[in-house]
Amino acid sequence: MFLKYLTTVILLLITSFHLSAAERIKGTSISIDAPSFLQPAIQFPGYLDEEYGTSLMVTEMPEAPLAEVLDGMTKDEFSKKGIKLISSEDIMLGDNQGKLLHLEQRAYEIDFLKWMVILGDESKTILIVASYQKAIDEVYASELKASVLSARWNKKSTVDFFEGITFRVNETNSLKIANKMGNNLILTLNGVFPSLDKEAPSSIVAASYFTTDDISDFTKFTKERLFKSGHLKGVRIIDQKKLEINGIASVNLIASATDIKSKEGRFLHFTMIYTEDSYYIIQSECSLSDRKLYQIEFEQLMNSFRIHPTI
Repeated sequence: MFLKYLTTVILLLITSFHLSAAERIKGTSISIDAPSFLQPAIQFPGYLDEEYGTSLMVTEMPEAPLAEVLDGMTKDEFSKKGIKLISSEDIMLGDNQGKLLHLEQRAYEIDFLKWMVILGDESKTILIVASYQKAIDEVYASELKASVLSARWNKKSTVDFFEGITFRVNETNSLKIANKMGNNLILTLNGVFPSLDKEAPSSIVAASYFTTDDISDFTKFTKERLFKSGHLKGVRIIDQKKLEINGIASVNLIASATDIKSKEGRFLHFTMIYTEDSYYIIQSECSLSDRKLYQIEFEQLMNSFRIHPTI
C-alpha cells in the first residue's frame, strides 16, 4: 500500500508535538523519549504512524563492531544504495560516543528524510533511525531529531529473545536460537553465535515491516524475494509448493545457490508466510552436501511457526 502524501494544507493544520517520558523499547536495551504522535510498532522494535509512514526503529546488531559498521557509513556507500548523506557529526549519548547522520532517500515515489543515530562498542552496533516524509520536514524534523538523541543504552540490561517478537518457532535437534536482530530470530548449529563454521546450517525467521496489500501473487512475490538474497548468486529453484502453516497461507521454495564469498554450493529451504496484514520469512540453508542431514529439520522449523501476540 502506497503511503499517503501530505499536502501543504494539512501541514498548516498540524499543531506542535511533545516527547513522552523515556521508556525502554520492548525487545531492546534502548530507552528513548518517543514523540507523542507515534504509536508503539508491532512488527519491529520502535514506533510508527502507519497513515503517513513516519517511523522510529531500533536495530541491535550483535557481533557487529561499531568501528566496522562506521567504515561503511560513507557518502559513497550510501550513494550506491540510493541514499544521500546530508550531514554527519560525532555526538555523546549519555556516556556513549555515537554518530548522528541526516539522510535522504526516495521510496514509494516519495522523498523521505532520516535521522540516524549509531552507537555501540567492539562487539555490538545499535542503529536508531527516524524516518519521515520530506514534505513534512518543518513539522517533524525537530521532534524526531530530539527523540533519537534522547536514546540511552543500558549495557547491563538482559532482554529475552522472544520479547516483542510477534511469532514463535520451535528449536530442532540441531538448530537452536542463538540471537535476535530487531524482530528477527537467528538459529544456528547448537546455538553457537557467531558460527565458527561458515558452512554450518542456519536459519533466520524474520518479520516483515510491510503489509500484504499490494501482493497479488504470493508465489511470484516469494520467488522475487528469494532472488534478492544479497549473499547468494546463481539461485536455482528445484521445487515449489503452496501450503498452509497453522492455517496461514504460505509458499515454500527448495533451491540451490552459490555463496558469493565462499564460492561454495548452498541448499536453500525458503518459506514466506502471509497473514492478512503482513508476512514472515523463514530462510534456512546449509551446504549442498548436507541437504539430507538438515532438510527434515528445516521443515520441522517451518511447520512449528505460529503467530504470537506481543501484548
